[in-house]
Amino acid sequence: MAQVEDAALTPELEAAIEKRRTIPELDRVVLLNLLAQNPWREYTYKVGRWERVRPEPWEFWRRASDEQYDWKRTYRAFQLLKPDTGAPVGEYRAERRIRLAAPSGSVWVAGDLRTVIAYSPTADGLRTVDLALYRRAPKWDALEYGRTMRPGIAPRFALVPYLESFPYRRSTWLADRPTKPTRADGYVWRD
Repeated sequence: MAQVEDAALTPELEAAIEKRRTIPELDRVVLLNLLAQNPWREYTYKVGRWERVRPEPWEFWRRASDEQYDWKRTYRAFQLLKPDTGAPVGEYRAERRIRLAAPSGSVWVAGDLRTVIAYSPTADGLRTVDLALYRRAPKWDALEYGRTMRPGIAPRFALVPYLESFPYRRSTWLADRPTKPTRADGYVWRD
């Protein structure tokens, strides 16, 4: 796994984060603390997945048929993978739009993989750097931990290990399944 030796925060990156007025103050403080305390690490990722959604009310013709749900692409989460083995590390949700190219690629990450991370598609983070929360960590507790994070201090909430789940019996990440899933392909509905 590639790793930058020093803390990820550089004067240039700090200035770039301070200039971005679209970031809420708490997120800005968390970002600066994460980057000051942690080095960048490189991971691979998958972003976007297929999810089953109910049809809109005006799509009345679907409710009468067997196809009461439809598959839609969503980009609300991404999954980090170990670059050497491809094993899943965790699933993360971003506070704002995820700025990673779909369906997969390489990303630099700084932070605690079980709570909150800063991520950037480039090693220096100058193009874009954003926050993402571990899917199984409580949002406000994870942000507070990110704000006060120091080496050797554990969070005040339970850390839940990541176990990849397949609610439709197969992976629905766009990197694994670029076309719409079907029952004929072995996808089982969880109605």
